[in-house]
Amino acid sequence: MTDAKGTERHYLNGLKKSLPADQQNKFALRVFQTNDPADFIAECKRLQNIEPMYVKHTWIVFDYDERPEFDKIIKNAKKEGLSVGWSNPCIEVWFSAYFGELCRETSSQCCQDTFKIVFKKHTSCTYTKGNEKIYEHLSENGDEMKAIERAEGKLHEHKGNGITSPSKMCPCTSLHLLIKEIRDMCPLSE
Repeated sequence: MTDAKGTERHYLNGLKKSLPADQQNKFALRVFQTNDPADFIAECKRLQNIEPMYVKHTWIVFDYDERPEFDKIIKNAKKEGLSVGWSNPCIEVWFSAYFGELCRETSSQCCQDTFKIVFKKHTSCTYTKGNEKIYEHLSENGDEMKAIERAEGKLHEHKGNGITSPSKMCPCTSLHLLIKEIRDMCPLSE
């Protein structure tokens, strides 16, 4: 579940379309429009009650975007048995990992601006928020397995430095954990 109308939704839909046809129906992506990602928890629990057989692993995907309740939302979601794929400051931190090191910028706008340059260099395309083919561009021109390793390394680096609050882990992401979970079930074909 995400609150993003475009970027995260298009990335995750692209990932889903890349899976073998018999695996695609195992994944549902819901975009929940809210100004408060804390509402995700209630909405996820509601959906789990409606469709308990279909909801084995529920993930909330959202960016920091300077939300004062960021850490609290993550903590409460985990307390409710939900997984969280967060990015700080924005999802472009995760995208940049496909092409090398995670973006080092600490503001969303700077991170997006830096990623535009990296994206253009690796794809010869112009990056825009809400690009419907973002997953295809990343997977065809970057390295998803290396991206997972890079993001995992950055998360461990922050923890090794005593930084445990996602709002303070900047730049960083945990979105790689969702992608790894999916790839453990549906590996990339060689």
